[in-house]
Parts: sequence; C-alpha cells; structure tokens
Amino acid sequence: MATIIPNSEVRLIKNVPFSNNYKNVIQFNNRSSQENYFKGLPNIVAENYKYVRNNGTIKVPYYRDEILEYNYLMFKNKAYGDRYFYAFITNISYINPNTSAISFELDVFQTWFMDVEFKPSYVEREHCQRWNSDGTPVINTIPEGLDYGSEYITKDFKRLYDMGDKAKIKWIVIGLALDDYDLTHVTNGTQPTEEYHWTTLGEGVPNSIQYMVFPMREYGATSNMWELNGTNTIDVITTLWYLRNCPNFVGKVATIYVTDFLPVRYSVNLSGNIGIQITTGQTGNKQIDLVPIWVQLPDETWQEVNFPFIINYESDDERSTIITHSISDKYGALKNGITESKLLMYPYSYVQMTDLQGNNFTIKNEYVNGNNLTLAIRSSLDISNKVAYTIQNYLNNNQLANELYLENGIINSQPNRLTIVDDYMAAYIQGNMNTINQNILATQQQATLNNQIAQNTAANNIANTMISNNANLWKNASNSVGGTLASGIEGGGKLALGSSVQSLGNTASTIIGNNANMSIAENDSLALVDNTFSRGELANQQAIAGAMAKIQDARNIADNVNLQGGNAMFNYGYRNMSIKFIYKQITQEYIDLLQDYFGKYGYKVHKVKIPNIHTRQNWNYIQTVGANIVGNIPQMFIEALEGLFNQGITVWHTTDVGNYNLPNNEI
Repeated sequence: MATIIPNSEVRLIKNVPFSNNYKNVIQFNNRSSQENYFKGLPNIVAENYKYVRNNGTIKVPYYRDEILEYNYLMFKNKAYGDRYFYAFITNISYINPNTSAISFELDVFQTWFMDVEFKPSYVEREHCQRWNSDGTPVINTIPEGLDYGSEYITKDFKRLYDMGDKAKIKWIVIGLALDDYDLTHVTNGTQPTEEYHWTTLGEGVPNSIQYMVFPMREYGATSNMWELNGTNTIDVITTLWYLRNCPNFVGKVATIYVTDFLPVRYSVNLSGNIGIQITTGQTGNKQIDLVPIWVQLPDETWQEVNFPFIINYESDDERSTIITHSISDKYGALKNGITESKLLMYPYSYVQMTDLQGNNFTIKNEYVNGNNLTLAIRSSLDISNKVAYTIQNYLNNNQLANELYLENGIINSQPNRLTIVDDYMAAYIQGNMNTINQNILATQQQATLNNQIAQNTAANNIANTMISNNANLWKNASNSVGGTLASGIEGGGKLALGSSVQSLGNTASTIIGNNANMSIAENDSLALVDNTFSRGELANQQAIAGAMAKIQDARNIADNVNLQGGNAMFNYGYRNMSIKFIYKQITQEYIDLLQDYFGKYGYKVHKVKIPNIHTRQNWNYIQTVGANIVGNIPQMFIEALEGLFNQGITVWHTTDVGNYNLPNNEI
C-alpha cells in the first residue's frame, strides 16, 4: 500500500470582498489570474496537511483571536493534483492557545465555474445592450413591475404650428346649400361652366353642399387679404357681409366652421406678417378655384363676385391629399440625463399627441419605426369637420399599418363652428318678394281695369245723351214746322208768322237745353273717370306703401341667428386648435431610483438565450429560471451553480466588488 506524505497546503485569506450568499462573485479570465489575486491578499499559510476535503473542519496552529479577520481560504492537495480549491470560512473555534478549528464550505463558483459552460437558458433579467450603434435605444418593453410614481413632468412640447407654413394657417369653411335653381338665379341667369364639379371628396360620393374656403393665420397678426394662384381674393369679412345681407344668399349657409387642413392639394407661403399666398392643385387641375357668382345687393342691384370654392376633379387621387409632417428625433428632450435606455420607453416616457380638445393619443416611441415621428393628416369637408391625425409606421412599418391609420392617432370632430347671422329684412325679402310684387301688380292691374271701365262708361253716357238730344231736337223742329204750316193754312199769314216765330223759339230753347245736357253729361263722365283714376292711384300707392311698411317692419326686427357657433372662439383664442406633442416623463426622483436599480440589476429579458456573463465593463447581473449548465464536474456542483444563477447573481469583472460608482458601459 502506497504511503501518502502529508503535504496539502491551506492558505487563510482575509479581505475577500464577497460571501457565501453568492450575491456577488468575481469572474477571472483564467486560473492564473485567479490564483494571483487571492495570493495577493493578506494571507497566512499552513502546510503539511493530510487530504483536505471539500467541506468540513481543519485544525490550524494559530490562536483563535489572531485569525478572526480571515474569511476565506484556498487549499491544494498536492498529492492528488495541482489545482486550488476555494472555500468560505464559516466559523473559527478555539481549541487551545496554539490551535484553532476552522469550519469551511467550498466556493462552488470560484472552484468550478471555469470548468462549465452555459447552454441556452430562460433568462429572467440581465444587463442588456442598451443602445444601438446610431445612439437609439435598444427596444425592451418587458414590464418591470417596479413603482415609478403616479405623476409625469413635461420635458418638452412641439406644435404642429412649428412644422411649416401650411401648419401656420387655419381654414374657415363655409358650406352653402345651393341647388340648380339657386345657381341659375345666383349667377344671374348664367349656369356654372362644365369645369365646376360641385360634388366633393370624389370616390363617387355625391354632396349637395358647395364649400367656400378662406385661410387665416393661426397666431400673430392676421390679414383678411390673401392670394390664390397669384390673384387677390375676396376676404372672409366681406363674404360674411354678403351672406348676411344679400337676399339670394340669406338662409343658404348650411355650415361654417374652422378647420386645420383641407382635403385638397395646396401649398402655403407666408410673406412678412400678414400675407397669405395659396397655390393649389396642379397645372390644369386646380382644386380651389375662383367661381364668378352674381349676388343681389340689399338695394336690389346685382354684382358679380369671385368666390373661392372647392372644386373637385374626377382625376384627383384622394390619397394624394394626405399631408405629412416629420418631427425629427422622436425622443427629443426625453433623453436628457438618461443613461438607462429603458427609461425612454413606456410607461416611463412617452409622447402625448393632443388637440387640447379632449382627443389624445399616447405615442410609445419604441413602437415607432425609425428615428422620427411622421404625422399623417387626413381632412374632410362636411357639415361638421373631421380631421384625422395619425402616426405613420406605428407598431410596424408595412403598408397594412398605414391603411389602418385610425388605430394609431386621433380624430378631431369637434364642432369648431362659427355663428352665422341672417339679416331678417333680407330673409323676409327673399321669402316674400314674389308675393309682395304680385300684390302690387294685382292692384295696378285692377286700377287700370277700373280706369278703362270708367272711360268706357263715360263715353257711352256722352253718346247716349247726344243721341237723346238729337232726337228731341228733331222732334221739336218737326212739331214746330208742322204746327206753323198748319196754323198758317187755317188762320192766315199773320197768325202763321207769329206761330213760326214761337216755334223757332221753342226749337232754339230745345237746342240750348240739349247743349246744356250734353255739357252736364260730359262733365259727369269726366268726373267719373277722374274719380276712378284717383281711386286707382290711391290703391296703387296704398299697396306699395303696405309692402314697404312690411319691409320696414322686417328691417326693425332683430337679425336671425341662423347657425349657433361652437367652441371656435375659445379654442382659437387660447390657441387650442393646433396639434401638440407633449413629451412626458416620470419625475426625477423616480428616474434616479430606477436608473440606480437598472444600473445594478439590468432589465427583465424573459428570453431563452445564453446569459450575458461578461458584456459590461465592471459587472453583469444575471438571473435565470431553470439555468442550463453543463461541464465535466460532479453533478452536485452543476446543480449548485445552476441554483446560484436562478437566485440572481452579480458577476464582477473587477476586484473592486460592490463599487457601483464604477463605469459600466457595454464592451
């Protein structure tokens, strides 16, 4: 039987910066650096031991109190090999002044970890790659289950107003309910030419409302004047006057509201502080055009006015009217002071898109494909405006997501209407003018008829009187001549001469009487005609005066509020009508707490993978569920190592264990 010479070495070590709870361990690149590190710490050596087992108790020739500071040991059974085993001192017992008993247990990690390897395991959390090569955060949205507070602070905000001239204006939209009859009369007998297609929005959807549009600046100085394709255009104030006071427009306003954008192609150029230049459509295919319309002024004269109407063309593709704006750097001010990229993700950070009218959409930047936010705007024309603001390439970057745009944004359908007032007199004239004119015409026609009847009656009376007088004259003359002749024959010449003279006198008297009767008849007839004419004139004057009195009464009645306004005055006055992007983040207190936590323990991963053992400068934290470790060592030690990683372990790549002030960037 071979004799084993006791030559095992035991080295007691102090100041070892980790313990047998395995919360912290040091990973060495090789056994040589491992051995040199421990031998470099304060240590004492006891030699010539028999075989030292992995766990148990050994006696050392030292007084107990002088070795109480030693917390670690390494030993080598030289007779059986040349490797060191590492162990934690768990207790030191007094035996006598020259001997102490040291209890110890094997350090599984330092002894065996270099002999094993990890296979893909379910990793609960670890230190991950935080940033991509372009500086953007690596996406990690696994919930941490940590308290992050209940309040958010605003780190920054951006307005749609800041994204170009097109976003600096609003549009006043006036919808008119004009049918073919109205157009025939409004245009003073001239129909619109064929180029004007009054249906809007295309896609075969008819619309009986015609829309006039007027731009206005959202902030700062405003101007009523604007240019459309280089032509000075009527201002909205004058147009509202027409709509209020002109009889052929009164009551035709179906809607009037303020909206952000129009569903047509146009560009905007703002020169100075007041000018607005609008260029619309393409060559030969304008979508806002000036349409000549005749309006009836309150004084009943007509005036031709060029109004800016929305004109829809069959060849237009509605999708080409989608307006897009890009917001560079979707994280913006959220990155300030952030070292842990996960804090740039929801729920720690997000961007709130809001119209400040109750419509909000939470943008989780981690789901936006690309580094920028791209806003797509789809507007419409209707009795009540509707505008959709959506984030392109949200959740994924394929066309399907862009088609389902309403899922990724907000729809503003708030009634930002303006009040429209109708002049009651103009409305009365519009609704009653035909009746008024007909009543006056009927009175005039009746007066003319009465005059004609009176004239005919007078002429007939004169004629009848003349006929009667002539008959009497001839009768008297005949009687006189006949009587004279008869008397002369019977009574002699002197008597006949006297009778003749008497007869002539009677005839003369008859003639004079007849003439007087004729004069009386003529005077009566003329008086009848004059009276009838005067009564007719009076009736005409009374009819006209009555109509004018009704018009004057209508003038004295207060104007009608035809359409009630909405929230436009409040929203516009307080600048609530522009989409805003509010960058929100948890409070600094929780940022500091979570950055410290993530810096020490990494992020939740929930993946089956090989754990990151050495991917940071100074430490890696790893926690697994059912770690999968293999190696040519006893199974009990493999199970022990797996247990260490399942409970969570910090592997240090420096001997300055526990110093979390060290930099720990990715390597």
